Amino acid sequence: GSVERLAFNMFPSIPSPFAVANAKQPNDFSKKAYSLLANSLRQLGFNMNFFPSLDVNLNADNPVIGIRAFGSTAATVWELGQTAIETHELAGVLPVVKHFPGHGNGALDSHE
Repeated sequence: GSVERLAFNMFPSIPSPFAVANAKQPNDFSKKAYSLLANSLRQLGFNMNFFPSLDVNLNADNPVIGIRAFGSTAATVWELGQTAIETHELAGVLPVVKHFPGHGNGALDSHE
């Protein structure tokens, strides 16, 4: 995704949630991508990941959520978010869901 803290040479880069949602077969692709993510984290000794973001991208001008969201409908976000949660749990990695509901509708960067 857009926020990666581990070097590419030791950790696989995972497509953004937006890219996963727009794959030809998003459900299958999300299972593969998030299984890889969670299992790679576990192999490095991590047992928690601040992922996924379950906010809905309602504002195209939002400077924070954008491609970090699975989409602009609650149904898409929930379906793919649930897959991310389940794959992490199967790998023994605790997923920490974020952001606050409604963050995807903001027009300002809340980090600033």
